[in-house]
Amino acid sequence: MRGSDGEGWSPEYRAVRAALPAAAQVHFAGHGVLAPRDPWAAHLALADGPLGLPEILTTPVRARLVVLSGCETGADSVLLDEGAVGLAEAFLAAGAASVLATDRPVADASAARFMAAFHDAGGADRPAEAARVAAAFLRTKGDPHWSAFRVIGHR
Repeated sequence: MRGSDGEGWSPEYRAVRAALPAAAQVHFAGHGVLAPRDPWAAHLALADGPLGLPEILTTPVRARLVVLSGCETGADSVLLDEGAVGLAEAFLAAGAASVLATDRPVADASAARFMAAFHDAGGADRPAEAARVAAAFLRTKGDPHWSAFRVIGHR
């Protein structure tokens, strides 16, 4: 178990946590884990361990845009019967202006096409508009994952 003082954390994990507060943009491409029965267990799967909901909530994030290109990174769970929270909401609570995430599993090829179209359409500056353009592009290609992506936060 990782200690709150960083004990037991790998150098790579510490580097990610250290970079988050100063990053203007964050782009995660990987596996997101939603835990409907235990919302606090939701996490992004880093190569050397999970970046969990508690760590995200306690790390200042000043990014204008956080992209969570991983399955179900935009889905949420009921937390303490008070409301819904998930990885995307955790990044917003930590200070991110906008989060692009998915509300269900997405094929890797579909995610890659969406992200290329999103960034080509100016996603860093206009995430909601760029997401609309990217979704329309996938839809015209007959890709069933065109509607899995959502932008929350500042639009």
